[in-house]
Amino acid sequence: MLYFTATLDRRSDAAGHDGWTPVVRGHISAFDINTAHLAMTDPDAVAQIARILNTRLEN
Repeated sequence: MLYFTATLDRRSDAAGHDGWTPVVRGHISAFDINTAHLAMTDPDAVAQIARILNTRLEN
């Protein structure tokens, strides 16, 4: 599983990718995205995510 975290407004008490551990049977790869949570679908954030996805798909 790939987990993307918006870093600009990350709460200190947020479970993040660790919150998925009980329900995911494989490895969880966490990636920080330099944006706010509500901006995760803005062009800059999507471009960051796309670069990560492209790298993962090429390997």
